[in-house]
Amino acid sequence: MRKGAKKALSVTVGIFVALFLLLAAMSLAVTIFYSVKGEDATLFGVQLRIVLSGSMEPEIDEGELIAVKVPGDSDKTFYEELEVGDVLSFYYIKPDDRVRVVVTHKIVAIEKVSTGYRYTMQGVAVDDDTQIITSGSGDIIGKVVWHSKFLGGFVRFVRSKAGIVFCMIIPALAVAVYESIRIAGLVREGRAEKAAERKKTAQEKDEEIETLRREIERLKKGRDNGDE
Repeated sequence: MRKGAKKALSVTVGIFVALFLLLAAMSLAVTIFYSVKGEDATLFGVQLRIVLSGSMEPEIDEGELIAVKVPGDSDKTFYEELEVGDVLSFYYIKPDDRVRVVVTHKIVAIEKVSTGYRYTMQGVAVDDDTQIITSGSGDIIGKVVWHSKFLGGFVRFVRSKAGIVFCMIIPALAVAVYESIRIAGLVREGRAEKAAERKKTAQEKDEEIETLRREIERLKKGRDNGDE
């Protein structure tokens, strides 16, 4: 294989392994993040959550990853700046079984009250199901500022057993195979260099022998000429 082709192959394989390692690192980080902290963990004022129902379809599909901006203690204008159409994630106690769940719905009405603001929430796909939350209740988690269906699927996949196998074990195997191939190549190169060096040494010895032979012949001729 030509030197240029070997170098291109090495670079390609290196990039492939680097991408696999990056994917594995992301998978491990996401898995540890969710396992240790859960979805309530806040990083730089944002929570990452997975939408568990289709009540906001087609605007936000079930299974999407959403970024929820959480109001801080010093954020005095968060509730004042909310508008009709904003999407909030909030805690809600279901009236049928009194179970506390996380709901992500859109603001359809805002009312100023003595304790702050009262928001009427509703899903896009559900017209007859509304929730009432207030700014002072502590039930509002935050405002949805970004969402992605692709990354939602990715997070759910890497948290599964198949995802762990794909994103952690396979990259490790890929690295092992790559290193084995690289080491085998180095061994071959080392053997080739030794063979070339032995050949060079043999050629140098042959040249020395030939030089000595010629010198002996020259001296012999000189002696013969002197005898005459």
